[in-house]
Amino acid sequence: MPCIKTYTESLAPSNKDYIRLINFDLQLFSQEKTEEATPKRKSDARNKGQVAKSVEINSAFIILAAFLALKLVSPMIYLELSNYMRLVFSNIARNDFTITEAHVLFIDFAIVFLKTALPVMVVILIISLAANMLQVGFNFTLEPIMPNFGKLNPLTGFQRLFSKRSLVELVKSFIKIAVVGYFIYQFILKETLELPKLINLELIESLQLAGGLILDLAFQIGAVILVLAVLDYFYQWWQHNESLKMSKQEVKEEFKQS
Repeated sequence: MPCIKTYTESLAPSNKDYIRLINFDLQLFSQEKTEEATPKRKSDARNKGQVAKSVEINSAFIILAAFLALKLVSPMIYLELSNYMRLVFSNIARNDFTITEAHVLFIDFAIVFLKTALPVMVVILIISLAANMLQVGFNFTLEPIMPNFGKLNPLTGFQRLFSKRSLVELVKSFIKIAVVGYFIYQFILKETLELPKLINLELIESLQLAGGLILDLAFQIGAVILVLAVLDYFYQWWQHNESLKMSKQEVKEEFKQS
């Protein structure tokens, strides 16, 4: 019996073993990222260019702004292009097509291009900057574009390709394509009866009708993308906050450093 008791006691863990197990479990618990990010951590992430931002919002605002600008300046664009085409064909028919004549036509084309395209390009530039400012404010940093040779590792790139974030982005892309495709299909189905009217109309009238249909479709697509972009922004904001969460040990170390 004494031998059996001694053998049994030898199998039972000692108090030191229990203490080690408890300390080990507490260390694992302290490494779990359960704490909200501190202001310092958020500030450091912002300085590195890590902010909650949705690219879809930029796309939606740019689409809406670009087609709205086209709708406003389309009469001017038509007038400039028609005058340029008359000038080109009248000069070709009246004068010999020489190098000097080609230079003049090219310069005139550049002027017409600037007159017609520059207003739309300026609107797109202003709206894209405003959309970024609306989401993240003014945050100038060069760190995101600095070369990082760690990203050239094929294994790391393969892991990013099949990560949870990539899978979520793939699902979002499929949802966006399906929703936008559904609205395009419904619009075409609705406007099918308008298309045969183009046959009996004059050129200007047919262009106006086709342009109106394209603008209506573009505005509808822009509105749909804007709704999806707002939902995506809230998701990006939640994901950003989750990625910045800290463990209890990290909070303690930051408090000590402060």
